[in-house]
Amino acid sequence: MPSIDFDLLRHALTVAKETGLNEVEIEIGDTSFSAVIGTQGPKPKSPVSSSSVSGGGGTTPVTSPLVPIKSLSVGIFHNQPNLTVGTSVQKGDKVGAIVALGISNDVVASASGVVAEVLVEDGGVVEYGQPIAKVDTSSDGGANA
Repeated sequence: MPSIDFDLLRHALTVAKETGLNEVEIEIGDTSFSAVIGTQGPKPKSPVSSSSVSGGGGTTPVTSPLVPIKSLSVGIFHNQPNLTVGTSVQKGDKVGAIVALGISNDVVASASGVVAEVLVEDGGVVEYGQPIAKVDTSSDGGANA
């Protein structure tokens, strides 16, 4: 299992602070780290996958059955018919597109499961990293039925 190099983490936080960024997310394999920098208070943690974050003397499991599908660009979101609550999706399925300056970029499911929540309506404006929907990975979406 890969672990996050603390020197890399320290460097990423330093660069983020120096450039005025207020949030950092790092993923290496199944291990993830996120931090909010500044005085705006702690952000509720929503891990993207099951992982173990090690540091100091122990290992703490971090799990969540809800995995966000995040925007990878800024623009106008257009959803696909399969992006509705209760619909089964597979990792990599196209669930929408983000259009900016006439260029369309696909939005794909980041995990397999059942769509639990749609957070952005068709035609809504999205920012980079903004959660668009959440997939419940605790269910196989009836794939074994």
